[in-house]
Amino acid sequence: LKVVQQAGPAHLASVSVNLRGDKDFMLAVAAAFPQGGVLCHATRELRAALYADRTFVLKQVHYWGLPELLHASLDLRNDREFMLAFATHYPLAEVLRYTVDQLRAQLYGDHSFMLRILEEIGATELEHASEELRGSRDFMLAAEACCPLQEVLRCCTLELRSVLCGDHTFMLKAVKEAGASMLVNASSALRADLGFMIKVSGYCPAGEALQFISEDL
Repeated sequence: LKVVQQAGPAHLASVSVNLRGDKDFMLAVAAAFPQGGVLCHATRELRAALYADRTFVLKQVHYWGLPELLHASLDLRNDREFMLAFATHYPLAEVLRYTVDQLRAQLYGDHSFMLRILEEIGATELEHASEELRGSRDFMLAAEACCPLQEVLRCCTLELRSVLCGDHTFMLKAVKEAGASMLVNASSALRADLGFMIKVSGYCPAGEALQFISEDL
C-alpha cells in the first residue's frame, strides 16, 4: 500500500491480481487518490461487486456525477427507490437516462409518476407513456394541464381519440384553447350538430367554424 501511495495509482498495473481483487486494499488506495484512476485497475470481479453495492455507488455518484451509474449493476439501475433518489439532486430527465428499460417502462406506465415526468421534462414525453395510459381518459385529460391539447390528441390511442373528438364538452374546450382548426378532429356527428356548431362559432373569428360544418346540416 505504501509503495502505491508513493508511486501513484499507475503502479497498480504491477500489483498482483490477488491484491487488485482485494476490496479493502483497493478502497484504501482509492481513498489515498480521491482524484480517481484507481478502480480501473481492480479486477473485473471486484468492480462488479463494488458497483452492485448501494453505498459504494451513491458515493461514486456523489464524487463523480451521474455517469457513474453506467457502471452500476442492472439490479441497482432497475431499483425504483434507488434510482429516483438521485432525482432530488439531478434533473429527472438525466436520471431516467440511466434506468434500465424494465424500470423505465414501469415508470412510464405509472399514472402519477408520468404526470410528474410531463411537468418536469415536458410534453414531448407524452408519446412515450404506456399504451394503457394513452388510452386512459382520466390520464390524458390530466395530462392536458401541462401539455398542449393538440399533443394530447396526437398521443392518445385511436379509440380514445374517437371518443374525445365526439365529446361535446371536450371539443368546445379544444376550439376555445386552440382555435377553429381543431374542428378538423371533431366527429361528423358533432359537425352536424347545429347547437354545437353555433356554440363553437362563438369561440372563433366570424365564419371560421363554418368551413368545418357538415354538408348534412
